[in-house]
Amino acid sequence: MIDAIAWKFRTGSQWVHLPEKYGNWRGVYNQLRMWAVDGTWGARLHRADSAGRRR
Repeated sequence: MIDAIAWKFRTGSQWVHLPEKYGNWRGVYNQLRMWAVDGTWGARLHRADSAGRRR
């Protein structure tokens, strides 16, 4: 899921052009919206960033 969202923002493409390897674009988009609404997105990014710094 995170890779799909990163792909979208890295390329600047529209959601409908999301490669199939990431799954259905509507599912990824809706998950991002849910995370944004409940604040989970920021928490996930923070955890991912912190994990990367520990390595």
